[in-house]
Amino acid sequence: MSATYSAAILCSQAQATASSRLADLEKEREEIAKQRDALLKQAEVLDQELSTIQREHGRLHNTAISAAGKIPDELLSHIFIYAVEGSRNAPDAFPRVFSSTTGKQPRVPLTEVRISHVCSRWRDVVLGEEHLWAFFSNIGRPRTEDHAERLSVYANRSGDLPLELWIDIDWKEPSYPQRPSPLDPLLDVAISYGQYWGCVSIHAFISEAAQGTILDRLIEESAPDLKYLDLVFYPANKSQFYNTMPAVDGAMEGVEGTIFPRNCDSLTHLKLGGPIIGCVPHMENVTSLYLDGTFNSERTSNVTFEMFRDLITTLPLQSLTVIDNFIKIADAPPILPVEGIEMEHLKHLRWGNPVRGYSTPGLTIALTCFLAALRAPSLETLTFLGIEPISPNTVVNLFAGQSMFWCPKVHTFAILNNRDFPQDGDWLPFVARGTPNLKTLIVYGHGAEPVMEHLAEKNHGRQPLWSHLESLIDIGIDTPVANYVSFLLAQKRAEHGGNFCLKIPKDRLDEWNRTSTTDIHEELKGICRIDYWVAGRDFPVLGPWEIEDDEVFIRPSLRARDTRFLIHEPLL
Repeated sequence: MSATYSAAILCSQAQATASSRLADLEKEREEIAKQRDALLKQAEVLDQELSTIQREHGRLHNTAISAAGKIPDELLSHIFIYAVEGSRNAPDAFPRVFSSTTGKQPRVPLTEVRISHVCSRWRDVVLGEEHLWAFFSNIGRPRTEDHAERLSVYANRSGDLPLELWIDIDWKEPSYPQRPSPLDPLLDVAISYGQYWGCVSIHAFISEAAQGTILDRLIEESAPDLKYLDLVFYPANKSQFYNTMPAVDGAMEGVEGTIFPRNCDSLTHLKLGGPIIGCVPHMENVTSLYLDGTFNSERTSNVTFEMFRDLITTLPLQSLTVIDNFIKIADAPPILPVEGIEMEHLKHLRWGNPVRGYSTPGLTIALTCFLAALRAPSLETLTFLGIEPISPNTVVNLFAGQSMFWCPKVHTFAILNNRDFPQDGDWLPFVARGTPNLKTLIVYGHGAEPVMEHLAEKNHGRQPLWSHLESLIDIGIDTPVANYVSFLLAQKRAEHGGNFCLKIPKDRLDEWNRTSTTDIHEELKGICRIDYWVAGRDFPVLGPWEIEDDEVFIRPSLRARDTRFLIHEPLL
């Protein structure tokens, strides 16, 4: 018993000693922890003080030894503005196509963000320039970026300035359109700033539900600073791409529109397109209208000719562009008003089918009916692109030669890429009678040769098609010289025939000068003056939006979003 008792006593004493030691260690641990926390807090304070000192040191150091550091903030701000705006206005600033060499879309730098990452002073200066953040584009940026978040940041930094937005949302976006929300996040943010819109271009593949969401959110909004709106919606489901997409009731009837009905009085440039037509702004003061029916079929458009006619005669239009099957044409041609279609302010008219490159019956009928009833005393330029301009049979059957087409101030007529050209060219006298004072005729691209054949055929006798014509610009591939001679002989007999100039691409003219030893070449040189055609110099490139250079601000780099009416050197 004594041994067992002794062992118990020893065990109890050991436990007591351990407990006492544990208590002491716990106190020591707590004390050390307190000391460590105090040191950490002190280190944090010291780090903050050190960071402040380092920033001040860097600022003073840069000011002392760097020329840039000596520049006042006001001047530095102007330098940053120049750099940012220069990058945004570069010709290749916002590519919409993939690189032919890499197979990828080029990445567009965010110059304003790069500047803000250089140093704290530069960041303060660039963040203080609100208008640098009033511009946003996701064109040429990776799809993996959070564009919605970046737009939110930019909009917050821009204050109350009008926003300039250039947005493309296509069906290649990851997991789109299978997202739970019917509205793409980027489009969602853009819509939330609708009252701040100033210059906005949105091309998006969306669902009907998404369009309904947009209408619901913008129906009560006002956009007092909105001047330029390019709104093109396509169905998100690729299988519905060529199907009829119902328009919102009243969307294209009158000028009131379905979005921004309360205040959109500054809007002067408007583009609407795609199978989905519903989000139409108040457009009472629109002077430039672009209607894009690309990918519509003749039956799927929701805009009747009567709606189109009533709309364009209500607006003070100076520029009108109609692309593809925007207008729905029934089996029977529309009934035209006896008084015709009066457009007293219209200066530039473009009508075309650049995607297909050939005419459809509906497109031909729509153009024929429009021209036959058109009276535009101020019209200056007329352009047909990729279409059969006039169906002679339709003209004869509908109007029996009683066309109202009269545009006495037209000085330039361009016929571009007309592959599906009428076989007899009977439409040419029809147009010539309505444009008696034409100065410049432009023939370009595919279809140039048959156009010249018909011009040579119709331009005969004592009275040419256009007696005041001064220049012919032929940018076709290889027009026979005999066609020029036949056409120009009639012009030589006209009032200004002696001053007539034929312009052709440099490569073709150089080839002529090397090989033109035949009598027919010599005869041509005796009829007219022959000169180079230089892209951009001899043809006033009037983009679909542009009326006057200073009328509305449109970035040169972003005019390339629609280059279908521009004329380039042909590929010989």
